[in-house]
Amino acid sequence: MLPARRTCDSLVDTYIKTFESVLRIIHVPSFLRDYEHFWEDSASSISSTDETFPCKLLLVAALGSITFTPTDSQQDQATSCREQSNNWISYVKDWLARKSMKGMRGDLSMAQIACLLALTRHTHHQDSAPMGVAWLSEGHGLTHMAVQMGLHREPRVRSPNISVKEAEIRRRLWATMLELSLQVSVDESLPAPIAPESYDCEVPSSIADDDLVLGVESQSMNQSSVLMLLAQTQRLRLRILQLVNAPGSSKTYQECHALASELNAACSVGESKLHSQLSDFQNSLLTSFTKPFVLALHDAFAEEAYSKPEYYYSRRMRMEISAQLLSSTANQGSYSALLTNGSGQFSVTHRQATMSLCLDLIRDFEEEAFPNLDSGSRAKLRDILSNTITTFKRRVEASSGSDTTEEFILFSCALSYIESLQRKEDCEKVAGRINETAKNVLGVCCDTMEKQRRRESLTETDIWMGR
Repeated sequence: MLPARRTCDSLVDTYIKTFESVLRIIHVPSFLRDYEHFWEDSASSISSTDETFPCKLLLVAALGSITFTPTDSQQDQATSCREQSNNWISYVKDWLARKSMKGMRGDLSMAQIACLLALTRHTHHQDSAPMGVAWLSEGHGLTHMAVQMGLHREPRVRSPNISVKEAEIRRRLWATMLELSLQVSVDESLPAPIAPESYDCEVPSSIADDDLVLGVESQSMNQSSVLMLLAQTQRLRLRILQLVNAPGSSKTYQECHALASELNAACSVGESKLHSQLSDFQNSLLTSFTKPFVLALHDAFAEEAYSKPEYYYSRRMRMEISAQLLSSTANQGSYSALLTNGSGQFSVTHRQATMSLCLDLIRDFEEEAFPNLDSGSRAKLRDILSNTITTFKRRVEASSGSDTTEEFILFSCALSYIESLQRKEDCEKVAGRINETAKNVLGVCCDTMEKQRRRESLTETDIWMGR
């Protein structure tokens, strides 16, 4: 089921450098040691007696396949791994369902598998989950599992004699499980998965994996630094969910504005300490995990801003946050690969931010309230949109035209309309420009689909001729 060792090495390395540098799920030295034993002892076969590590490995490989940036010679292998990755995820879901039916006991390994599986919701298209693991698709499932395991309690208080290593792993897992639950809640407009005062587990420390036995904290950035930043704002983001999504909750503009300002300030302080040391992937994921909460606070008021000028700030804030969520797409790295190859919640957030920015820019140009003040910022936002549309084009090409064609066409035409408004062109020129754009974009989509049809035709011919 797994790819060859060499390919698997690349996928594991990619996962560790990307997702594991933000969400601390595995203890990297222990995982790599088990990884070596797996290839040495089992000859890459999955043992029926203990499938825990192979299941972790399948999920790590699946996640790594989405952010892997292959060389030209690796393109076919990378595509094959991405296509197989859905089968790897399905295998683990079925295995977990069987374990659930037998009454599995929650331990740290099971929590790690649950986290990895929940993370695939953000990277892969999700089929219906088998009975027994449907809770992982629910907003509060991970948090409930963590609470049942006691991860919400500070390890040193709960078990004074616990080792430094286990205590830190428990803190990391709690922060990660809560973070993934927070993301589902904000994505699906669900209430907070837990009250801010219902846990006392401390924020993960800056101890590097190799130093966990000694418990020596690092003075420089390491793999846990981004999770520390996320954990420091989790209680605040829980308060935001309570205000925005709790049934019967009444929110005022002043409350929303105050919470949004508090979160923006907290993010700025944390990022300023590490910004120069963060990779593009870490910076982008940090933004995509925190800024949608600001958007949730301002979104309703931003819509009313067109009839109620007192909410104009919310409209501008929505444009700013949308631009921040999209500004990383220009980089040709792991995050760009995630947006190009992924089919989960990251791509949904990317699409929603693009739609929001297009509509707000169009309304800005049509109103023309501050033409001199806004000209510079509009040009920058237009450039961000242009780079974003290039990402949608790459998604079309990566999927051979089976995914994102509608968005690619729609947003390309929207950008064309925005450029016409900027030039103050008459209606006839506007219509002509949009028609020309639609024709060109449809040509790209058709060419992509035709290339795929030819490849499939050649494959069928080879099979028929017995090659």
